[in-house]
Amino acid sequence: PAHQVGAKNQLGEIIAHLSQATEYDFTAHPGVTAVLGIKYKQAQAEGIVCEWEVKLPADIRMDTNDLAAMLGNVLDNAIEACRYCASTPYIHLHLIHWDGSLVLSCENSIDEHRDNLATRKADKVNHGLGMESIRAIVSKYRGVMQVAFQDHSFRIELTVVEDEGKPEIN
Repeated sequence: PAHQVGAKNQLGEIIAHLSQATEYDFTAHPGVTAVLGIKYKQAQAEGIVCEWEVKLPADIRMDTNDLAAMLGNVLDNAIEACRYCASTPYIHLHLIHWDGSLVLSCENSIDEHRDNLATRKADKVNHGLGMESIRAIVSKYRGVMQVAFQDHSFRIELTVVEDEGKPEIN
C-alpha cells in the first residue's frame, strides 16, 4: 500500500538525518549509527557505563526498520534494567556482521531481585512488548535468540540471517 511506502520513506529520511546529526560514529551503517547515537547519549546521561563494539558494513540485507527496532528494543530494555541497579550500571554491546549473519550480544547489569523478563512499569498493557518485537524480528530472519540471568547481569544473544532475496539496503 502507498501509505506504507510513504511511511518507510519518511522513516528512512529521519534515520538519515539523525545519523548525520549524531556526534558518534559507531559504524558505516547509517540506521545503526542513528539508533546507537541516541541510546548512547541516553545511557551516558543516566550514568550507565557503555562498552560497545560494533562492526557492520554500510550495506546489510536486512530491513533498516527491523534492524533499528531490534537494536532499539534491546538497548531500551538494558537501559531500563540499569535504572534499578545499586552498583555501577553497565551495558556491554557487541554487534558484528559475519558470514551473512548479524550477531548481537548485549549484557547489562540488573538488580539482585531480577530473574524474569516481565516489565516493572505500571502500564503493563502498553509496556513490555519489546521482547515480543525482538522475538518476531529474529523469527522473521530465521534467527536464534537466547537470554540468561546470572550474578546481577542479564544477557541476550541473537543471530539473524540476512534476507538473501533482498537487495542491499543503505
